[in-house]
Amino acid sequence: MVNRYIARTTVRATILQPPLLLLVVVQVAIIAIIIFGVHLEYDEHSSLSATLFGRELTEGDTFLRLFLPTITGFLTSAFMFLLIIGTSALIPEMLDDPLVSVILTRPISRTRLFLSSFTGMLIAVFANLIAFALILSLVLTAKGSSTPIIAPLLGSLCFAVEFLVVAACCTLCGLVTESANATAIVGIVLYFGLGPMITTVDQSGNSLLKALSYVIPPTGRLAAGTQKLLLGTSTVFPPLLSSLIPAFGYVAAATYLFHRRDL
Repeated sequence: MVNRYIARTTVRATILQPPLLLLVVVQVAIIAIIIFGVHLEYDEHSSLSATLFGRELTEGDTFLRLFLPTITGFLTSAFMFLLIIGTSALIPEMLDDPLVSVILTRPISRTRLFLSSFTGMLIAVFANLIAFALILSLVLTAKGSSTPIIAPLLGSLCFAVEFLVVAACCTLCGLVTESANATAIVGIVLYFGLGPMITTVDQSGNSLLKALSYVIPPTGRLAAGTQKLLLGTSTVFPPLLSSLIPAFGYVAAATYLFHRRDL
């Protein structure tokens, strides 16, 4: 179903977006800081103590208990912001690309073209997140644990699902508005505003309001799951079904819209 050439082309286009390049620079800086300035001690995947640029912090240290959740929350928010900004222009640019009309003169359907582009974008982002998490896990394991540290990998997978949910909505918006700015704004509002709000509404117990979580993905709940996995306080993925249902719906609607539009 997926055209490999189109997917590879989209992977390259995604990686070369300036916000994605900035994300790589930030990731390299984080790994360098951990290698040269941080030493962590683990026991059965739980952090016991940390040495931060020469300052030793124990498990009960207030700074340590506040620092790790704060820094992981800030970094995941910054990562998602860069990913939204970096991928928001891909669909609008594809609509204006004259090569798309040339590609469609060949025996390839519009559905295949769209899904190949969307898949290529996801591959680029997922590969970046998994590679970063894998290196981070190896570094943390080498620096202070006798057993493999898998929390970054689990957190990265959950974060990748977060991006999939947001990207599905942004892709539909990109097709409707044909504007990179509008797509980025929708993604940011969804992830940082509507998603957390729907999470609160979902917990209210009102069945009518709870139904909104099947239209507006509760990204706040996904973010909380990512946070727990990154901190090693949970090894079970949060329920994802209620978030994936609207995501697949957005992708299906975007595919249909792309199939019907004039290029």
